[in-house]
Amino acid sequence: MVYLKRLIPILLISANIIPACYAQTSNSLTTGSSNRLSISLSNTMGVRTTADAISNVEVDNEAVLILDPESKIQDSFDSSGEGISGDFVVSPNGASFDITGLQAENNYIIGEGSFFKSKMKSLEDPDPTKPIKGNASALLIHDMTLTVDQTNSSFTQAFSTDF
Repeated sequence: MVYLKRLIPILLISANIIPACYAQTSNSLTTGSSNRLSISLSNTMGVRTTADAISNVEVDNEAVLILDPESKIQDSFDSSGEGISGDFVVSPNGASFDITGLQAENNYIIGEGSFFKSKMKSLEDPDPTKPIKGNASALLIHDMTLTVDQTNSSFTQAFSTDF
């Protein structure tokens, strides 16, 4: 019992010398994502002339396009009133996109005074050492382009601190 009486004060003193330890941890996890879809539809109508000839050939190319005021050039989104919609399908091998609600209605009426002309002729006094050869064209050009860009991004941020 004497032994126990001596041990109790030693335990009490030891408990005061070694302070209690407390730990606190703060953890945070933040995630987010961003999706962006850009759709553009454009139409171009114009003329192009080209010529490629040897110096013994004279080329006369000309193109004039006059669009009648009654021409209809209309690109629209949601022309049916149902909205524009699309479905992205992403797989390990790639992605595809199915879109509805876009409409391009173009009725180009070529107006009076429009003409396209390509004329080639050999020179009156050609160089006999060169051939007489060439090609020329005057063209009406129409180009319609639909561009769909999709960007997906995501992030994860983790933070942990002990104090």
